[in-house]
Amino acid sequence: VAVAQTVAVAHAAPRQVAAAALLDARLGAGAVYGGFHYGVDVVAGAALGLAGGALAARVATRQRAASASATAASSASPANGFST
Repeated sequence: VAVAQTVAVAHAAPRQVAAAALLDARLGAGAVYGGFHYGVDVVAGAALGLAGGALAARVATRQRAASASATAASSASPANGFST
């Protein structure tokens, strides 16, 4: 989940990516160090988070583009269908 959030940060606020990635690395290292997860679990979770975050970013980008084009189309023609 943390890596997916970092991918979202990469699209929303690119300047904060380094800080978010550092927190992810520390979180993963702490999980291994504390004995809560094996290293392979952390790597697999990071890979899944990266894929999920990239997919969510792609969907959000497409929705934003569709919304922008719908807004542009609706503002181009009057609501009543008559031009003034």
